Parts: sequence; structure tokens; C-alpha cells
Amino acid sequence: MAGLSDMEELIGTVSNKDISNFLREALACYGTGAFRACIVLTNIALFDDLRAKIKAIAPTSTVAKAVSDAIEPLAAAQKVFETPLIHKLKTAKIISELEAQRLEQLNDHRNKAAHPSGHEVTAEEARFVFSEAIQKFISKPIRQTSYIVDEIISKIADKNFFPSTMLPDMRAVAEHETENLDPTAIPFLISKLVATSNGSDPDAGRNARHFLLAWASKRDDQIRKCMTTALMKPMASVDTNSEFISMLIAADPRLLPEVDNITRQRTRALLLKNAAEFGSIAPYSQLRSPAHILGACLREFGEAIMISEMGDFVDWVVVNTPDIPNLISDCANAPNILSRLFAGYLERASSSQWTTSNAFAQAVPPLDPPLAAVLTNADALKLVAAFVKGADWNGFGPMEIAGNQFAALPLIRQKAKSYTTSNPTEAQAVLVDRGIFVGLADFVLKYIP
Repeated sequence: MAGLSDMEELIGTVSNKDISNFLREALACYGTGAFRACIVLTNIALFDDLRAKIKAIAPTSTVAKAVSDAIEPLAAAQKVFETPLIHKLKTAKIISELEAQRLEQLNDHRNKAAHPSGHEVTAEEARFVFSEAIQKFISKPIRQTSYIVDEIISKIADKNFFPSTMLPDMRAVAEHETENLDPTAIPFLISKLVATSNGSDPDAGRNARHFLLAWASKRDDQIRKCMTTALMKPMASVDTNSEFISMLIAADPRLLPEVDNITRQRTRALLLKNAAEFGSIAPYSQLRSPAHILGACLREFGEAIMISEMGDFVDWVVVNTPDIPNLISDCANAPNILSRLFAGYLERASSSQWTTSNAFAQAVPPLDPPLAAVLTNADALKLVAAFVKGADWNGFGPMEIAGNQFAALPLIRQKAKSYTTSNPTEAQAVLVDRGIFVGLADFVLKYIP
């Protein structure tokens, strides 16, 4: 139990100057042996502090305002308000059942000390009341749990709740709304948002999904743990959630390895459904973009999980959306997927089917910087040779690129030329392997001078 020096230190944890001064008077009473007075003054400080904290947050909380509006008239009229305050705080879920019991216990100590009931107040009892009041309540802010959740849900249908749908802006709104939320309320908020997202109000449902996406993007361990059970598991079995679940994975890829095996299988099906619906129209910048989703996962935990657990989805992206510069950069540390992408580039560049080679020739210039960053010099020469082969098949796209001496691919051209200088024998073998039977010097002079 605290001694005098410890009790003095406790006062130092109180930020409200008026309350701390009041507690110093209580401590002075304790020091003179006036233990009853110490308990009574501590109790007054405790409940005045609670009143002040509730009144302070009332302007931004209808729940807190209702409590404050009911209690302030009692206090102003010098009527007993302590017990009504405890009950209203508990009913409003501003404090927990346990906290309400502690307050009632402290108030009971005060009642016994303030009246000639025959109860003998000891130094130990006074120290207990003093330290318990400060440590459990006065030194701490109001725990904002379920009533803050109710506040958020009460306005989630507002059309201007999220003024912007940019993820950083939505995350800023979500953080503002939850800045005073006690961590113990996170599961409650997520479950409420999930329920709202599946409700009949389209505005509320949309905003609830935005909120969940914003929170997922925080990539917080506690949030992720709650989302795997309260969100991923129940929602992954509904195919209409394919876009939303896909966006959640992009926002926090680690949701994927955290879920159970069945939920992961269902998520794989949803990723494929989302890809089929939006893969060809969603820009990489959008969370629903299959390439964005794959890239986010590769950056977060590498390719092993994606290949072993989401192989069908990886296949879809490699086959259907290979020509995205960001995806190539995302694959820098995914050698197996990058190898598959590059094999596809070689095949398309050298294809005898004009529609294939022409389409790739049109798509390839923006790929020059990211490809040059991840390809070896030998691979760069292989790509140059593949386009020359495509030109031999009279594809006008490869013919234009090769005929302009790969001016559209300056970084690839430089790496390819470097390889012919440093490894001429191996470079000649690359040309032969591509079915190009000209001398290396002539090849360089014609295509990559």
C-alpha cells in the first residue's frame, strides 16, 4: 500500500490542476491523521473529475451529453449525484461493469467515513481510497468504448462522412473518428461495421466498407486479428463480396495468410471472380485491380504463399494483365513470377501472329524502365532479339521498334549492347537461339548501335 511519498507521486499523475490541488488537501489530512477527511476529499475530487471529463467530451458525443445534461443540474442544486452518475455511465457503456463496481465501492467508503456509523476509518483504508481513485480513474481519460462505436455507427450513413474516397483521406477520417477509442472496443466496432456493410442502407453500407478498408490499410496486428474472424470468415462465403474482399487483401495483404484454410480457399475464388469482373478495366492504382492485389502481396510476404495458396490467381494476372509497369517492379523479389512474365514477353515479341506481336510492341515502351531495373543484360538482349524475330515475321509493331533501333526502349537497348560487348560469345548464342543467323557485329550495327 502506498506511503506518504508514494501518495505524493500519485498526485503527480493528475493533469487537472484544480483536482490535484484538492488531492493535496486530502493528503494533508492523511498526514495529520484525519483519515475520514482524506477519504471524503478524495471522493469529492473523484466525482468532480468524472463530471468534468464527461462535460468536456459532451460537445462531440450525444451519449456523453445525455449523461452530462442529467447530472449537472443535480450537482448545481447541491443534490446527491454520485450514484446517479455511476449508473448513467454504466448504462451508457462509458464505463465497464467492473469500473462501476469500483466506483460504488469507493463511494461506499466515503459514505461510511462521512457519517457517525460506528465505522472506524484506518490509515490503510484512507490510503486505499486515495490510491485507487487516482490510479483507476482520476489519472486516466474517460475510456471511450462502445458509446464511441455507437456514435460512429449513428452517422455512418451521412453522405459526407468520407469527403474523399482516396485511401489516405479515408484513413485520416477513420483515425479522427477513433482517436479516443479504447483498444478493447476494436472488435465491437468491426462487428458493427460488418453488420452495417451488409445492411439495407446503401450509403451506410458503402461508408462502412470504406471505414473497414481504411482501417485494414493501417496494417495493425490487433485490427487484423479482429478482421480475420469478424469480417473475412463470414464474408468470404458470399460471392457478392468479391470486390470488397479483394480490396481488403490489397489494403492489408497479411489478412491472407492469417485466415484459416477454408476461408483462404473461399478468398481465392473471390479474387478470381473479382479479376474476371474488373481485371481488364481497373487501373493499377485501384485496390480492386488484380495486379495491384498481387503486387501488394508480393511486397508484403513474397511469392511463396501466393504460388502455393493462390496459384490460380497468380496465373490469371500473369496471363491477363502482364503489361503493367508497377507489376514488374513488384516482381523484383519474386523470381518465379518474373520469369513467367518475361517468358511471355519473349513469346509475344517474337510471335508470327501479328495481332499478338503488334499489341505487345504497342504496350512495351512504358515497360522499359521497370524491365531494365529487373532484367539481366543477357535477358535484355533476349528481348531485343525476340523483337527482331517478330520483325522478320513482318509484324509492323516489332518492325517499327527494331527499325528505329530500339529508340522506344533506350534502357533495354543499353543493357543489351553492354552484354554484346562483355560477353560476345554468349551474345551470339542468344541470337542463334532466337533463330537469328547473322554475325553479332552486324546485328549490333543494325539494331543497337
